[in-house]
Amino acid sequence: SPVFNASKQDANIVKNSNVDNSSGRVNPANSGSITGSLTPVPLKAVIKAYNDHFESEEEVMSSDGSFKISNLPPDGYNLLINYVPANGPDYLTFQVYKITVVANQETKLGYIILPE
Repeated sequence: SPVFNASKQDANIVKNSNVDNSSGRVNPANSGSITGSLTPVPLKAVIKAYNDHFESEEEVMSSDGSFKISNLPPDGYNLLINYVPANGPDYLTFQVYKITVVANQETKLGYIILPE
């Protein structure tokens, strides 16, 4: 995992964002989510959403290729997908850019076609 060094500027970001300062966690009441399906379905995959201010927990893809990343503060995100294709032993990386998450809504990406 990346190391996060908080600065005075970062403290302002946290103070003004959708974070419950008592716990440092995202307030689920105002959060959104990202859903989608990976195709062709890889052997395994981990997916996370990130931007300059926030990084989600890694989510493991379901056996049918679907995934859901929840508790995301409203903002723009990129998706990082690390996966092992059905025909290969090595992990590959694929990214999806400029995903908008809105409070209390699910952003549905549909099928994401992965290179093999």
